[in-house]
Amino acid sequence: MGWPPFYLGDFVPQVVAGTKTMTRRNWRKKCFVDGFLNNVGRKWHRAQAEKKKSTQVGWVRVSDMYKQSLRDMPEEDLVPEGCGHLNMAQFVQLPCFKDVTLDTKLWVVVFEFRETLEFHGG
Repeated sequence: MGWPPFYLGDFVPQVVAGTKTMTRRNWRKKCFVDGFLNNVGRKWHRAQAEKKKSTQVGWVRVSDMYKQSLRDMPEEDLVPEGCGHLNMAQFVQLPCFKDVTLDTKLWVVVFEFRETLEFHGG
């Protein structure tokens, strides 16, 4: 299985329900970027609810990764972000973006999720 783990945070319910299949991350650590970027479409990563505890809820496989600013984010990305109920102005005000500007290039990560009990290593 792939390292590093994939942290889901407050979006665990949306990921498990299949309504969140994309996320934006401001990864600064090269090991995180390389750990996912070098294994796009290949390795499954442990999906955890929290960083500090071993709270595995399933497995994530990254299917695409690219950089994009919030300013350049298409509005239709709100749905795979699990935020179809928000507009763009509300989305960019989420707490996870408090340390970035609209022009900060974030990693856009498109992924598939499998619950731990459903995972068979495929």
